[in-house]
Amino acid sequence: MHRNPSRLRSRSATGSGDVDCFLRYLDAGTCHVDLHHNLLAGKTGRLVNGIGALALLLLCITGAVIWWPGPRLWKQRTLIHRGTNWKRLNWDLHHAGGFWLAAGLAFFAFTGFVYGFPAFARGAMYALTGSAPRPKGPHGTAAKGKPA
Repeated sequence: MHRNPSRLRSRSATGSGDVDCFLRYLDAGTCHVDLHHNLLAGKTGRLVNGIGALALLLLCITGAVIWWPGPRLWKQRTLIHRGTNWKRLNWDLHHAGGFWLAAGLAFFAFTGFVYGFPAFARGAMYALTGSAPRPKGPHGTAAKGKPA
């Protein structure tokens, strides 16, 4: 986290001497990223974020398994039928809303897992796609003579 300290001189409560104080001004973008990736707690926060994201992802997957009505009825369960009684409307809202919300939550959970465990996610990506990591040159750029 980048901070810009500015030094202030102030009197202590007793007035016995000067106390050095540091005011730290956080860059809004840095603070936003640190909050979402690290929960403002450094590596520990990133680990907690990754574990929470994994738990949410597993919850979405198990919910989809429990929700799954079979190959013939899944389209019907993702829609809300109009002109029915309130009990059927409530049932349709519950099933369709649960499906669509779980899909969005699973997306957020997956990205949180990738933020929490980037090395594992990178390795899984290389394994799933069959590609190899690009060789790195100095300062993280592509190696000389290789396209970026």
